[in-house]
Amino acid sequence: MKRTFYFLFGWLSLGLGALGILLPLLPTVPFVLLAAFCFARSSPVLEAKLLADPRFGPHIHNWREQGAITRRGKVAALIAFAVSVVLALIFVR
Repeated sequence: MKRTFYFLFGWLSLGLGALGILLPLLPTVPFVLLAAFCFARSSPVLEAKLLADPRFGPHIHNWREQGAITRRGKVAALIAFAVSVVLALIFVR
């Protein structure tokens, strides 16, 4: 039962992370980290695929080894957030 929960929650997290690529206010990396956590407990094959991915693998490795996201990742997140705020201020009355 636990394994099924982790497996389904891993896919849900990965889906939300994929949406985060398109939607500016939805973060990508935290959902991918959560998916890796869930897949580590349910599907080692899917966890290995995430770790081998050139876009997400380094973030997961850094999080597991250092408990932190790289400076580049933080800067990218702050820029995306700032752009989102500016766009919201422009288009919302």
